[in-house]
Amino acid sequence: MTDEKAPNPGRAGKGRRGPANLQDLGDIELTPEQAARAEAAIAQADKELGEARVYFRWGAAQLDAIRRAADLAGVPYQTYMKLVLFRQAVADIAAADVAGRDVARAAEAKAAERKARAGAS
Repeated sequence: MTDEKAPNPGRAGKGRRGPANLQDLGDIELTPEQAARAEAAIAQADKELGEARVYFRWGAAQLDAIRRAADLAGVPYQTYMKLVLFRQAVADIAAADVAGRDVARAAEAKAAERKARAGAS
């Protein structure tokens, strides 16, 4: 006796709506409308592969401020949030890079100063 299961001609396991009873229909011809819907679904799936969805809770007053600013900019608030968050992230990274270089320069200057003092003694 083995633990192997007989192959399932349909999808393995159960779906959310119960057991799957799928069968291969082979190649089929789609109407132009069906082909367009299929292409749109494929394009949407491809697009979603490159996206990450982010969900978070925010206070009503904060969201109201974002909505007001978005309205002034003439864009939907979700678009405004993505734009502003991305801009701020880029600015923060640039500032950290500059700060990191400044810290590195200061450390190098201190080390050179110590070395010069040690050589002068």
